[in-house]
Amino acid sequence: MQALSASDLQHLQNINQSSDMRAVYLKGGIKGLNRALKTGGDILHFYGSDWLVTHVLEEWGYGQWSKLAVTRQTSPAPE
Repeated sequence: MQALSASDLQHLQNINQSSDMRAVYLKGGIKGLNRALKTGGDILHFYGSDWLVTHVLEEWGYGQWSKLAVTRQTSPAPE
């Protein structure tokens, strides 16, 4: 996991940049959130938080490796 680069941020122009976002490299293929196709929205759990896969930035080797943009999900306040 690492911070998003300037070129990654250009790919994400329509996403709220005030969110806690990171780039993640993952072995395997995974799909980002696509509301029109009703696909993706996968959640990764690391560093004690859930991270929503919001965009696939790059794929290598027919789904063998993926570079993903993820956004930290906030948990609801306890009642």
